[in-house]
Amino acid sequence: GATLRVHYTADCGFLAAGSGPGTNGSVVIALFRDSETNAIDWRRLPMVEAFVISASQSLSTFIDTWFQVTAPSTASYSYSIAIMSRFTDANNATNCSSLTRRTFEIEEAA
Repeated sequence: GATLRVHYTADCGFLAAGSGPGTNGSVVIALFRDSETNAIDWRRLPMVEAFVISASQSLSTFIDTWFQVTAPSTASYSYSIAIMSRFTDANNATNCSSLTRRTFEIEEAA
């Protein structure tokens, strides 16, 4: 299959509930293909983890990330992005509460 480079950018406002990511794990951006339940690639967002560490703290940040993956065949696929964090319950999460100015580009690498 072809090598694909996926570029994603967005302005995102993160809001920590409960104890936030300081005790509940990584905030990640993940790339999904079609209806697969597991991400085919992902990246941590350490800036968010470093600053949003306690209840009710917020951070606005610019996300600019690349993924490089291999398409399994020449068939048509749909790709999507998710921004998420591991959490123990609804009171202990970090949410991307406002997502604006998004771009999503896919290019075939030589």
